[in-house]
Amino acid sequence: MNNVEKFRLLITVSTLCLTNLSVAQWVETNGPYGASVCSFAADSTTIFAGTIEGGIYRSTDDGISWVSSNGAMVSTYALSLAAIGRNIFAGSGTGEGISVSTNDGITWRTVNNGLPPSPYGFQTGVIRALIVVGTHIFAGINDPNAVVYCSTDSGTSWNFAGSGITSGSISAFAIGPEGNDSIIAAGTNDGVFLSTDYGSTWEGAGLKSEPIRSLAFYGRNLFAASFYDGVFTTSDNGVTWLAADSGLSSTQASCLLSNGSELFLGTYNEGIFRYNNDLRTWSAVNVGLPPDETNALFFNGNSLFAGLMEVGVCRSSNYGAGWNVSNKGMREYDIYSLASLGNIIFASSYYSFRSSDEGLNWVPIMYRSAFFADMDTVVFATADSGICFSTDQGVSWTTSPNDSPPLGFQYTALAAGEENLYLGGAGMCDICNQGGVYLSTDRGGCWSYRGLANISALATSGAKVYAGDVANGAANVLVSTDAGLNWDAILSAPYYMKAIAVREGEIFIGTEGGGVIHSTDDGKNWEYIDTGLSGSALLVSSILVCGQNVFAGTGAGVFSLDIDDTSWNAINTGFVLSSDAVYALASGDSNLYAGLYGSVWERPFSQITAVKQAVPPAAPLFFRLGQNYPNPFNPTTIIDYQLPSRSYVTLKVYDVLGRQVEILVNEYQSAGSHSVRFDASKLPSGVYFYRLEAGTYHETKKLLLLK
Repeated sequence: MNNVEKFRLLITVSTLCLTNLSVAQWVETNGPYGASVCSFAADSTTIFAGTIEGGIYRSTDDGISWVSSNGAMVSTYALSLAAIGRNIFAGSGTGEGISVSTNDGITWRTVNNGLPPSPYGFQTGVIRALIVVGTHIFAGINDPNAVVYCSTDSGTSWNFAGSGITSGSISAFAIGPEGNDSIIAAGTNDGVFLSTDYGSTWEGAGLKSEPIRSLAFYGRNLFAASFYDGVFTTSDNGVTWLAADSGLSSTQASCLLSNGSELFLGTYNEGIFRYNNDLRTWSAVNVGLPPDETNALFFNGNSLFAGLMEVGVCRSSNYGAGWNVSNKGMREYDIYSLASLGNIIFASSYYSFRSSDEGLNWVPIMYRSAFFADMDTVVFATADSGICFSTDQGVSWTTSPNDSPPLGFQYTALAAGEENLYLGGAGMCDICNQGGVYLSTDRGGCWSYRGLANISALATSGAKVYAGDVANGAANVLVSTDAGLNWDAILSAPYYMKAIAVREGEIFIGTEGGGVIHSTDDGKNWEYIDTGLSGSALLVSSILVCGQNVFAGTGAGVFSLDIDDTSWNAINTGFVLSSDAVYALASGDSNLYAGLYGSVWERPFSQITAVKQAVPPAAPLFFRLGQNYPNPFNPTTIIDYQLPSRSYVTLKVYDVLGRQVEILVNEYQSAGSHSVRFDASKLPSGVYFYRLEAGTYHETKKLLLLK
């Protein structure tokens, strides 16, 4: 053995030793990330992003990554942001007023002195807009009696500064034109107002009755974005307004941004547009931008940032010609649905994401989707427009025809059988019986109602479909053997059914407060399995059957069922203690995945003590038909093949004239390695061919029978 080989052996042995000594634990994947970003501000070193539910995040690397910057802030709804020097001001969208941080968002304190209380019982009205003009900071308050307040002492005190404004619903400010900060424009739910004396007095400037969402000075023109009617512009301080919507495909404008040389518009449903001043027209600049609502736009140097409703932040370094998702570190939503196709992992948190490298990178794939299911090699997902599907492992998605779609309820579950797709729904806010089960036999093309009312969970096993249903205050589990035409109740319990899983005739029900209910005889008899579960662990949001193993995602982390199916063992090492509620579980080729608040975690199956049998080996990466053995043979031989995904498989034997002589396989089969014995005792000696068909894959090989 030469020195190079010895060195390689030493490295290999050292690596194995380190691996064996490492602590078996959960590790957070690199995402997915996302938040409802609605405001931006920046000081000399840091960018701040305000969100609707997650408070404030800050970035010191031009928006590439973000960290939470909430400190002791009272409100997590940072509807507006502004900066004076190193002071960052945040306006609350939930009535807590204004907070200030003097140390880059590490700590915050409330500065509401002088602000009037809201007539609705909150500390203040909603702070819709903040703007800095010299040493003045103006706050626009969405309150019928408050209007505009101003501070000249860094927020220590506030004074009324809305004389002349007749609407209290302030939504936006703008300074200009061309740096003339003595002129300030204010947008309201009842048009535009202008001040030429630093906010001492205001006068109406037109667009009365238009709900203004954003304002921007561009050159000597003032542009106004209306929630309903697109964009307007004036060059004479509001005496006359002209429509400025040429090139726009949406009349629902949300935000305007100008840096003097460029003007951009964000919309609620059609992305972002850039204004061409010479042609007086808008052009879409959405390359790389996920389809999402645009809440805010912001310039930081040469970088353009967009705050989106679900995805978070997107960043462009070329004035909108191309965008990249730039939300690393932002966590705002529960990961409440996970699914997998081999190594491809899908996660949903209002927006859906896809990872093809075990969570190292996540790509946003679909707007406002919720639940996943797979049939053969096709992945299905619920979305605003109904059911979508993908035939390329989630890279691209197509909306199903959705003829006779289920309407009037919220989607709550999606399950795929061998040939049928089932969609479950509940009455909106669980207060009306408008939901139930819907069936599609053509992969989402057409739907038919299959009964029941408020569905909380669905599962399939062979020709059977199981449903968790809430009706007349009772929680029930029902089963159908005829695609939902008829339902038989098999369980009634005092707990809301959160999840259903099936393991070879055994049924596991996850409940909201009662742990797991288990049947070993397909629903004839039931028992509670709650040993090892207590407190918040009795809230079981997800159950995953993987081989013979059963895992439960609970309010206190992940648990595995022991070898006797009688008690649960916690497998939570590595989880962040403040984020241990698990809403979803999925299995990849080699890892178990758990969806928590704002993040997906993974743990190799090899680190989890098997409770019954070893977790099935990883699925093959490709189809393969092996050569039979022995060959030649007399009279039996073995044929091996492998499937990278669940497929409908046929394996047939033909003679040299092409006549079919035997059907060895004709059924759906799971991903993995398979083998079948061929008995040719009734056939004469000779050459034969065997052909495997699985999905779009097909291959033929020759075998020789010698008697």
